[in-house]
Amino acid sequence: MKKILLLTITCLALASGMSLHAQVLKVGGKEFATFEYFEYGTGWEARRDTSSSSFTLTLDEKYTGEVIHVNSTAKVTIVYTGNVSINSNGAVPIHSPYSLTIKGNSDSKLSLTNTGTESQCYALHTGGILTIEGGTLELSSSGSSVLYNGLFNSKSTALYAAAGLEVAEGVQINATVTGENATGILLAGADQTSDIAGNITASSTGIGSAIWIDNGHKLIVKSGSLVLSNTAASNPIKGNGTFEMEGGTVQYNNGPVPELTAISEDSGELGDSILLTGYNLSDTAKVWVGGKEAIVAVESTDNNVIFIIPAGKAGETASILIEAAGGRTFMKDAFTYTETSYRVTLSIPTEAQLEGNLFVDVAANTAISTLLPVATQEECVFRGWSTDQIDFVPWGEDAEVTSDTLLHGKFIMAAQLVLAADAEKASLSAPITIVFPTNPGDCITDIFNQTSITPDPGNVSCTFEERPVTKAGPTEWVATIYHNDFAPNTEYTITIPKGAFSIYPEAITMTFFSVLPITYAINFDVAEGIRINPDNEDYTIEEGHDYTFYMYMEEGLANKKPYVTVNDQSVAIRETQDGTGWVYRIPEVYADQHIAILLQDLVSNLNPEEAGITIYSSAGALIAETAQPTLITIYNITGQAVVQQRVDSRATFALPKGIYIVRTDKGTTKAIVR
Repeated sequence: MKKILLLTITCLALASGMSLHAQVLKVGGKEFATFEYFEYGTGWEARRDTSSSSFTLTLDEKYTGEVIHVNSTAKVTIVYTGNVSINSNGAVPIHSPYSLTIKGNSDSKLSLTNTGTESQCYALHTGGILTIEGGTLELSSSGSSVLYNGLFNSKSTALYAAAGLEVAEGVQINATVTGENATGILLAGADQTSDIAGNITASSTGIGSAIWIDNGHKLIVKSGSLVLSNTAASNPIKGNGTFEMEGGTVQYNNGPVPELTAISEDSGELGDSILLTGYNLSDTAKVWVGGKEAIVAVESTDNNVIFIIPAGKAGETASILIEAAGGRTFMKDAFTYTETSYRVTLSIPTEAQLEGNLFVDVAANTAISTLLPVATQEECVFRGWSTDQIDFVPWGEDAEVTSDTLLHGKFIMAAQLVLAADAEKASLSAPITIVFPTNPGDCITDIFNQTSITPDPGNVSCTFEERPVTKAGPTEWVATIYHNDFAPNTEYTITIPKGAFSIYPEAITMTFFSVLPITYAINFDVAEGIRINPDNEDYTIEEGHDYTFYMYMEEGLANKKPYVTVNDQSVAIRETQDGTGWVYRIPEVYADQHIAILLQDLVSNLNPEEAGITIYSSAGALIAETAQPTLITIYNITGQAVVQQRVDSRATFALPKGIYIVRTDKGTTKAIVR
């Protein structure tokens, strides 16, 4: 088992100000609970500086490789000399939830290796700012990232600086990952900046990235070099943060590093076309001016890139950054704006699409409602652009852009056409149903009543109601369109006019075909003394429809009850709510239905209300109906048990003709099978 070096330093506010009051040092399970000034072990020593409330841990080549955890809000520095190695299988070799400084000299090396295979496998991790002031860091992680629906659920990386990374000149960092979809270096911390002046070599795999800039973080390369590679992607820098250069070089996948030598114009305004010249500029995919992405006008050549100036403020001098196939390069303070313009950035959900760029650049004080594109999302309707991320606050048609602006694309679920016959065709006579999965807003009755069907079948009318999907479930909003019979095999279009529902921005149109319905026959055999509604004539019913009928007994048949079979299968009927008859429903008819209704004797002397059990006889059978699970035993006239069964609600027992005794825990009755 790996030994763990755990440094926990607690800072308390004393009367004289902030100072270190107590420190706890754990090395290989040994604890120094009262450590105040100095402790040491093989290849390490820990020293507290009381004057500056700081803490220094020094490592040398004799260090035996314990995993180090530093838990302190004080300033903590790890100093290493010579070649120091820490290897682990799962635990982070060096970890701190707070800021940490690591320092070596020019000929020293600190090697951190994590051979764990789980997700979130790091070689070096800090929750605060990580500062590297000298030496060489060799970082290696073999963990794999976890994906969900093609997106990261957790990342595995060699170096994770959750609040930012500071790398001094002369430092060399080599970050290597071997797991699936792994990232070399992960930088986070919203509204924070990482400054790189040293040299970094980082690799990644799959959809990972050599450097991932997350949570709006900013990375600035001030000098030195970034040598980045990814085995599966051409762009080793990813994330929703920003990347800037003030010096140094950035190389991708061992490609030729781009270089800029001249710019055609050093001043101008939004929309100007600018020519950049240099070397290794082929396949330039992106250009940024002052941090804003520009539009590359034509395909670049090895020596030329032409782009369009994006939005900027008058008098502002901006640097230019480009990304080519072989890496990134920049031209510092290369362009000055002569007129003010603003960028409107468009934010849409991950699953939505937008034809064109995710931004619109316009001159100051310009209304742009007609310039904004329409986004699309499957099974949704684009409602419009909103100034608020949560609520829909529409961008006004005449609103002028007076600053850089962020707009959010808003969608509502599309209405769904429900047809009687199948997913694409409607029956000739059935009403058309349109379901709104989400609340469509206020129904403007006067406009809604103008709903039309083309060609017009005649007598088109409509209703709108809110109804629950299930008793305790969600609600849906339903428009029902009534009409005269459609002509068969004809294309029809329903149009609900614009403004019929307050949150739908446009008219709702849906197209379908009518079709001659498939029908099935329903016929009856009804015993004398039973009346049914509808009457017992033969009927036809369209495919997929339900059929319900009611049964009533004539007077003088108090000891009888209907016994129903559908296509020779016995079915359970239920009493009507008023107790005057019985009802049965055949759901979704997809075949001819032969319904036989017979009379059966009610022979039970059990009190059904008290016992919750009723026994009936029918031709060649006894039928038991129970209100709750009941064990039923049936004996023949000789006293032999011929049936013993637990009945949950209803059961039919086929028996020879004769007299039987039926026993339950509620009582006993005699039954005759004829």
